[in-house]
Amino acid sequence: MNATKFERSGSVGTGLTDIGPILSVGGISDLLNLQVKPVGAALNAFSIMVQDHPQGEFVDYLSGTDFDAAGNSNMRWATTVGPHEIGDGAIAHVHARINAAHAIKFQASVAAGTATVEIKGILSQRG
Repeated sequence: MNATKFERSGSVGTGLTDIGPILSVGGISDLLNLQVKPVGAALNAFSIMVQDHPQGEFVDYLSGTDFDAAGNSNMRWATTVGPHEIGDGAIAHVHARINAAHAIKFQASVAAGTATVEIKGILSQRG
């Protein structure tokens, strides 16, 4: 199993905004481990989105209360306070199962003002 470390950072406002460049995974991904930290304001939304085909649309894979759901088979583990409601300067951790996606991207928003969202992660890939 190969592991790819990555970092993404971007400024978000009150509407869902992409954070950093798209992470291409070529359909062989397995586990995604994330550390999410907003700086400047608390987050009120966070989404992991997947693209199934190079010309396909991105769709929500995990978002909102998915991070609270212990019974969600795609969620392996998340901190008590998920990334969709993490406070300014706090850190949320997510371990998720991402299978057969072509690419992954992240989106977030705040209730008021702006924040810089810092994402650090490792994507484990079969092969």
